[in-house]
Amino acid sequence: MLRDFRALRVPEAREPKVSLRVFTSAAKRAVFASRALQSGLEREFLELLTEHGLAHEFEPQRSIAIDVAATAGAGRRSILTTADFAHCSLPYIVYLDGRMAHATERALANDNEISAELNRMGFCVRRFRSRHVSPSYRTQTVETIRRDLAGLSKAARQTLL
Repeated sequence: MLRDFRALRVPEAREPKVSLRVFTSAAKRAVFASRALQSGLEREFLELLTEHGLAHEFEPQRSIAIDVAATAGAGRRSILTTADFAHCSLPYIVYLDGRMAHATERALANDNEISAELNRMGFCVRRFRSRHVSPSYRTQTVETIRRDLAGLSKAARQTLL
């Protein structure tokens, strides 16, 4: 029996195969994305993307494996990172750096290493702090994302020519 999940709250939608038939693809992605988010900052960022019509372009919690040359000695090592949001079709990754988890010197060094390796792999990496999602910065944050995506789209079109 096909149930209509539009009236249910997200945690109550437990039959994804059925709910896939009910939601449009953009609404479906937003609902299931909100269930995957781990922090309030990520939920606020998804709301920001939704308010500005960008939520359907991003996938939350995308895992990326990075093969890195070892800094000491021969060999390589792998880093597994989870981007808070990744664009569905462009090499654009967003990390949301909360105050507590990214405040130490070690965490900053790790973030910088991951960003540098992803840049080397051809990704545009954008890191936003919690203040960038606050009401006073929201417009600037969206403008930054749109500008980044426009530049990447232009570069992608030129590559295809």
